[in-house]
Amino acid sequence: MTSDACLPDKSQIAREILAYLREHPDAQDTLDGILKGWLVDGGNRYNRTVMQEVIKDLVLEGTIQESKTTGSNAIYRLNLGKRNRLKELSKRKD
Repeated sequence: MTSDACLPDKSQIAREILAYLREHPDAQDTLDGILKGWLVDGGNRYNRTVMQEVIKDLVLEGTIQESKTTGSNAIYRLNLGKRNRLKELSKRKD
């Protein structure tokens, strides 16, 4: 049984995503691609549902953009208009 206390909080996940985007501003990927390629340890320690919530929050605040594909997967990428705020957002604490 996995304890929620072992899971990183949403702000930590968001900081990792934003740190990746600061280094790779042209990156874009699906939720699964972000989990496997953008996060420390390949996202192995993250709950997928929590990850979806973090991505949704970043989309709602306008930091990243969501594009629908012809399939059922969405593609996420940095909102280039927010590029200058990445440093501030990646240090944010909830």
